[in-house]
Amino acid sequence: MIHLTVPSNTLDYGLYLFYFTVDVVPIRTSTVLKAYDRIYVQIERADLLANITGGSVRTVGFSESWTLDGSDSSDPDSQEGQLIFTWYCTKDSADYKTMKFSLKNRCHPFQKDLRWITPSGPIQKIPPESLPGSTLYYFRLLIQKARRKAYADQIVEVDPGPPLILSMRCLENCGRSIIPTERFSLSGKCSNCKPSNKPLYYWSLFSDASKEINFDWDSKTSTGRSGAYMSIHARTFIKPEYPSYILHLSVTTWDGRSTSSTTPFEVNIPPQGGRCNISPRYGIAFLTKFVVRCSRFYDSHTPLTYKVIVASDIPQTTPITSVAENTFGPILYFGYEPITPPSFLPAGEASQTLTLYVQVRDSMGAFTQMSLRVLIKNPLKTQSLSAVFHDLLASASHLSMSASNQQTEDRIRAGYLAYLAASLLNYVKNTPTVQLPQTQLRGSVVNTVLSISVRSIMEINQVAAVLSEVTDAVEKMNVRSQDLAIGKLTELTRALLRQRHRTRLSEEAEIQTSGILRCLSNILSADLLLLKNVSATGMQHIFSIMEGIVEVVSLGKVPEDTETLIETDHWNITLKKKEAWNITKYLPATYTCHNCF
Repeated sequence: MIHLTVPSNTLDYGLYLFYFTVDVVPIRTSTVLKAYDRIYVQIERADLLANITGGSVRTVGFSESWTLDGSDSSDPDSQEGQLIFTWYCTKDSADYKTMKFSLKNRCHPFQKDLRWITPSGPIQKIPPESLPGSTLYYFRLLIQKARRKAYADQIVEVDPGPPLILSMRCLENCGRSIIPTERFSLSGKCSNCKPSNKPLYYWSLFSDASKEINFDWDSKTSTGRSGAYMSIHARTFIKPEYPSYILHLSVTTWDGRSTSSTTPFEVNIPPQGGRCNISPRYGIAFLTKFVVRCSRFYDSHTPLTYKVIVASDIPQTTPITSVAENTFGPILYFGYEPITPPSFLPAGEASQTLTLYVQVRDSMGAFTQMSLRVLIKNPLKTQSLSAVFHDLLASASHLSMSASNQQTEDRIRAGYLAYLAASLLNYVKNTPTVQLPQTQLRGSVVNTVLSISVRSIMEINQVAAVLSEVTDAVEKMNVRSQDLAIGKLTELTRALLRQRHRTRLSEEAEIQTSGILRCLSNILSADLLLLKNVSATGMQHIFSIMEGIVEVVSLGKVPEDTETLIETDHWNITLKKKEAWNITKYLPATYTCHNCF
């Protein structure tokens, strides 16, 4: 044969010498002609064949699952022995020249070097939304067998993912202009973001001229600026630099998608320019009548209303830490006139300086507050206090029967007179010279309060103030009076929750909860804690009231809000999540009772 075919895999690697000889005998002769030739053949190892299915360039969907398939790679010389597969990825192909890793060019957050997060194996499965869209990724497959190596590259373009959907809505203080004395809370959640997208939120505040404002997000909000919710503290915009603002929220996912939304808002500037005073500047409790006068307040949103609150010790004994300023106390006056009717003030321990809060409010709800101080001395002659008590309670009973909405001021006045009567009982309870039937009279105060409606937040305030004052000496109350007080508190809590749902304002509602909690603390102390005269029904109502208070405080709160601590004389309740809890189920794990049964 003049052709020699050597089958594959017949000769081992090495250098071979082939000899080829030819013998020719010419026709009709016996002569033999001979010749030969030789050739050296070097048998070498063939290059490995690296191959990635799909070609050198391919496009994949952001929300699709896809694979990097290098299973067609091979060793042309032999099927024996194992190929070693190593995958690499970068956003810049120049990295492969030096094989040095640049953090900014990593394809996936889990990459520590050029190698892909799961570098071994012929097939790599890439889950949906694993890589940011609108980006080119340079993948390299390196195969190795003994000392032989080969590689193949594939450029993968990931299509952009679906656009983010960001919707902002108001949670609290949602009027045409925000009320600066109330919290301002919004939700800005990305509705189609998944936890795996790792959305990053960022809030900014701009003036009406689109100039970004240097805003102290840590001290003026309870949420900071890096969450899906924003809760700005009350009184933050009490003296605004601009008439209107723009809240800007941007959200960016780790896969490179981003969007933003804005909420413009105006600030309702509270009444300005006036002043208030009280006369006389000092007097005697239950005997001297005091008058508060205000003048020269102006505001574009008229008419103005005036509210005078007598400060109590409840904010100190029962603080609600989520409230900017707890001004809980009985309302001495509420109305359109800047001058209050002559009114008594309650007594304290020995001589004391009493604080009154005056709130001048416009028709939109924003108010300016100032404090007045008056020196109150206790009565020197206590013989006439019995008559004063009965006069106060009789007047309160008459005014409390007012049924029309137009006579709300009468019911507020009735609550204040009932509060004075209760404070008088507390003043004389340890006075030997005054013999008053405490149990009977405290029951009369409770009965008077029962007839006061709780249709408005101010009526709720008055009833809570009276009940907290009359139960201050709960040991001097019988079980029936305690049960009646608890029943009224139940009505009070339900009414407060309705107000909270209706107004979307939380500051005033949470202030009222401090009065309710103080009353509950009083009832749970003394006789009940000593297991005397315990009413099973009353205890069930108490837990129901506690559940209602938790709902009032938690309603509309943002999940990222810091915890709210409600403290009473005997109870500490921490709301670690702003959710409406079933208090009868969770109370054992969320309260601490000191010296309790």
